[in-house]
Amino acid sequence: MSSNKRCAFSQHIISKSLNSALYITISLCITAVGLSGMGLTIMYFVIAVFSTQYARRHCYQGFWLVHSTYPIFYILMLMHGCGRLVQAPFFYYFFLGPVIVFTIDKLISLSRKKIEIVVVKAELLASGEFRGQRGKVE
Repeated sequence: MSSNKRCAFSQHIISKSLNSALYITISLCITAVGLSGMGLTIMYFVIAVFSTQYARRHCYQGFWLVHSTYPIFYILMLMHGCGRLVQAPFFYYFFLGPVIVFTIDKLISLSRKKIEIVVVKAELLASGEFRGQRGKVE
């Protein structure tokens, strides 16, 4: 047995047998850290696929749906970072900054939704795009 008390699998990592590797794999798959890590990996891959130019042009609804699942991504990040599987959690140092920036961005977005925009003139071009002219709110 190792004197390393910070690692939950120290006795298994030190022994090099195939059974201990299998045990570690199974243990990671049934813990909150393991499951949230796999969920994060899958979500990241799906978001990356739907972020491509092709997906945005041909499957915009899928792009929008996948990107609107960001709260689940944050929840999985919290679950993954709170685990004490290998070391004491210190992910808050890395999580707090992006959450503050995200919150400020959401507050700015909400304030901009209240701005009324008046369209004075709009025409449909031959390419299928709109060209418009905005006016002032009176």
